[in-house]
Order: sequence, then C-alpha cells, then structure tokens
Amino acid sequence: MDNRVAIIDGDILAYQIASREEKPINWGDGFWTLHAEQGPAEVALEDRVLQLQETLKSDRVIIALSDDDYNFRKDVYPKYKSNRKEKRKPMILPVLKEFLMETFETFRRPGLEGDDIQGILATNLLF
Repeated sequence: MDNRVAIIDGDILAYQIASREEKPINWGDGFWTLHAEQGPAEVALEDRVLQLQETLKSDRVIIALSDDDYNFRKDVYPKYKSNRKEKRKPMILPVLKEFLMETFETFRRPGLEGDDIQGILATNLLF
C-alpha cells in the first residue's frame, strides 16, 4: 500500500463552504438579514473533504489550518493582506474551522498559514 497522504488547505475549503451557505433574506420594507445554517454547512464541508480523499486515492487526510491569532509575514511586511482588512469574512467560518479540527486530523501552528503547513508537511521525510 502506498500510504498516500492528502494534505488539504482547510482555510480555503471552510471559506468556500461558509460563503456558499450564506443566504440573504429580504423581509420586505427594506429589511434584509443574512443567514447561514451550520448543520448543512458542516455536512457539505465533510463531504468535500471525503470527496477529495477519494479522488486523490489517499489513505490519510491532514487538514492544514492557519493560525488566526498571529502571522509571521506581518512582521516581515506589515501591509501583508491589508487589502483584505475591510472585507467581511463569512459568519460561520470560525465554526467550520472548529468542525474540521473536531472531525479530521489537523495541523495548526503558531504564526503559520495553512499553505505554510502544507509545504512543511509535504517535504517532511516522515511522509
């Protein structure tokens, strides 16, 4: 057996699903709300990870997640991702990242983004 490992960027998947699950509702008279339903979003996210695992024919899945508190790149270049500062993130994004941590094997390290972790894990000789 190959013991193939799929190292997946969980930030991207969680963002895509969280964005897709947000639904605007027009209540009339100019009153709008934005809703997202956690349960279907979690099912969609889990299905997507399992679909990737099947497509890649992997025996193991590792979800790489960014550290939400600190990013070393901002020390190097303070304007890093500053163009995203005003952009609202999907409301259930943190919940979906937590779901990934509870459901799958995940790696999250201080100061690193998910793609940093993917690179580190992919070049680690243990895999």
